[in-house]
Amino acid sequence: EKIGGPGIIVEIDESKFGKWKYGIGGAVEGQWVLGGVERIEERQIFLVPVEQRNAATLLDIIAQKVALGSIIYTDCGRAYNSIPQLVNEQGDSLRYQHLTVNHEYNFVDPVTFCYTNTIEGTWNGIKLRTFPKNYAKKQIGHSLNFFIWRRKFKGQQWSRAMHCLRTIYFETVEVEEVEQNSNQEIQDQDNNQDIQSNYSLDTELESSSSSITSSESEFVPSDIE
Repeated sequence: EKIGGPGIIVEIDESKFGKWKYGIGGAVEGQWVLGGVERIEERQIFLVPVEQRNAATLLDIIAQKVALGSIIYTDCGRAYNSIPQLVNEQGDSLRYQHLTVNHEYNFVDPVTFCYTNTIEGTWNGIKLRTFPKNYAKKQIGHSLNFFIWRRKFKGQQWSRAMHCLRTIYFETVEVEEVEQNSNQEIQDQDNNQDIQSNYSLDTELESSSSSITSSESEFVPSDIE
């Protein structure tokens, strides 16, 4: 599901979720995540773990996650330079507008008023709600998806959870019933084939037996001279 749309600002940034050795120093391991957030009331987001932070990887995710005609705000990272040239799978332009802010000098660009404070605040919110043990590559995806779900269904988490449970349960039961019915039909067909085969075999044996009996009755030995 894409976020943004014509005239909607989408802030995009990267952040590292990592463990800290003895609580001090730099992050020694963890997972980089590319994220984007709408600057509207809904503030819908996308969060994607990435193994590489090169232009090809990041731009491909942006093209998949950000709707056509969005206004994209980023920092001055080189990987983002080609955002205005992005196209969809059919080769049509995605018509992104791209503005940047240079964080070495300003938090807000003095000319365009571009800033990325919303996505940076989102990173803080995610990390406050995520246990450090879940920063590992195997767990981080579940934590990110849970945050997206909470954001999307804010105030409706309980009702949406019950809806998901009902949907999953009944779909599972229906699939199991279909599989059971299908297996029963196959078994019935096999049984019918076995019955028909046995019937045909019995018929052939009876026919053969009748033929032999008839031949024996017609045989009359000649007198011995």
